[in-house]
Amino acid sequence: MWDILRTLLALTVSGTILSLLLMLVRPTIVLPRGTEPDRLGDILAHELVYARRQDLLYKWFAAAVTSLHWFNPMMVVVHRQLNRACELSCDGAVVKGMDAAGRRHYGETLLAMAAGRPPREMGLLAVPLWEEKRHLRERLVFVMRPGRTGPAAAALTLALVLALAGCAAVFGAEPTPSAGPGPAVTATPNPDGLLEEPTLYTLPNGLTAALPADLEGDLLVLPREEGEVFLSVYDRRSYEAGGGAEMEMGWLFSLARYDQLDFEQTLIQDNSGRSFFARGAGWYYACLTPTDVRFYTEAEDQSEALAVWEELNRRLPEETLPDFIVRNGLEPFTNGDYLAADGTLWGGQHCYVNYHTPDWSESLTLLLSQTARQGEGGIWCVEGCFHNNSGDGNLVLPRETGMTAADWYAALQLRADEGREPGLLTPEGAALDWLADRYGGVTLSQLTRLEGEPAWDLWFRELSGLLRASLEVRAQVYVSGQPTQVETVTGEPPYAPALWTRVWVKAEDPGLLSGPAVVFDGGEAGTVLFLEQDGLVGVERNGETAWYQGAYPYESSPYACMEALFREWKEGRQ
Repeated sequence: MWDILRTLLALTVSGTILSLLLMLVRPTIVLPRGTEPDRLGDILAHELVYARRQDLLYKWFAAAVTSLHWFNPMMVVVHRQLNRACELSCDGAVVKGMDAAGRRHYGETLLAMAAGRPPREMGLLAVPLWEEKRHLRERLVFVMRPGRTGPAAAALTLALVLALAGCAAVFGAEPTPSAGPGPAVTATPNPDGLLEEPTLYTLPNGLTAALPADLEGDLLVLPREEGEVFLSVYDRRSYEAGGGAEMEMGWLFSLARYDQLDFEQTLIQDNSGRSFFARGAGWYYACLTPTDVRFYTEAEDQSEALAVWEELNRRLPEETLPDFIVRNGLEPFTNGDYLAADGTLWGGQHCYVNYHTPDWSESLTLLLSQTARQGEGGIWCVEGCFHNNSGDGNLVLPRETGMTAADWYAALQLRADEGREPGLLTPEGAALDWLADRYGGVTLSQLTRLEGEPAWDLWFRELSGLLRASLEVRAQVYVSGQPTQVETVTGEPPYAPALWTRVWVKAEDPGLLSGPAVVFDGGEAGTVLFLEQDGLVGVERNGETAWYQGAYPYESSPYACMEALFREWKEGRQ
């Protein structure tokens, strides 16, 4: 026992990148010295999930049973499979709600942890910890593509596994910053728009791409003649060291374009690593970037190759996209530009319809809109689907019709005018028609139209970005509209995942504010107010405040969630 305790103490001074969760009654997280600050959030999130779910209890129980049944070789297999399931489940809980950049950052943290050598102080205890690297491939597949663990997903993360096998190419590298949810950010052209010293590439589709001339020797540029991708750019060193086109190591970015129909189909796919940045002449242009690690080298001294890799990622495609827009006469266009200010795709009227199974194991909130004609006689369609139990939402568009959405809905409107689609003339009927293709035995009695005007995707569209931008958070009480009893905490606030599983509607201005509130103040970026009064949430930008509230009577109000978060945060900083 003392040997084990001495080993655990040695971890705090050994410099290894390992973290441990100890004890069941009063859990303690042990971290090594020199842990990178940018990795700390991922590590703590992982260990806190363990603590909250009491996974140690299951692991200790499995270890005890294995010890008692030491003679049964199957118990070793069961023990390993339990550990594997705990790790995957924990990873899934941590990355839930993360975007592609966040998942990539978490995957790089797993790689960095696996890249370290087991310290001598650990002795035999290092063996089971070090052997966990054998399961890293499966974890990386799960992190990069949650819910997909087939061959295609494995291929997407093969580069990560190669980086691990090649003596951990990312170990010691500058970490990728963890990006929070929010609107896509693309490059903005400078005043003159064009690179000063470019190397030009004439592309098969009549376009021209320009790359910085001083980087030409480090790049491999491959124009494509078929498919939506028309240009791919690689780090030459990683590409050659990784085996060329077969492995596609060193991939930095690609440019692709889509017509209206194909563009719409991308909107209902997983867009990890795809960011639209321009449009023109009926085409939408996207920049495709890796969601995994593509750096690779076989050199013992990786510093030179790694420095080049970091420089290329820092400058490309940031310098290339603005030039491409101006040089080819395009207009800037971001991922969110196709949406209206309220987060909806189609203008006009919108409403929510709820569907749930008798046991509530499946509960959906559907966003309905009139797509072809507004008002009486206009058909309704399902524009969005939100899974209430998990907090997952997605856009809904016609699939594989061979027609753009506008043309498809115009044809449905003609059918309705002829009396052949009567069900589409009400939100409930359109919801029932959509659900019938996906669930068996759905009836109108299982559908409920919710009150309030939808504020679709409010969490990711507005709230999460403002909360992360806030550098001051206040708990206060409004008396006659004036804040009193003000308590303040400064610094980057913790993430508030409790609210992403909620559906929101627009609310009336409460007038003179009264009662307790938690205020996230982001200065010029904006302010979010969580009022105890009627569970209201206010988003203030440029002196104007829009008000919202939950579409359902949730168990806890937004104010209660944020007030508890504020208290926990304040106590942790004292």
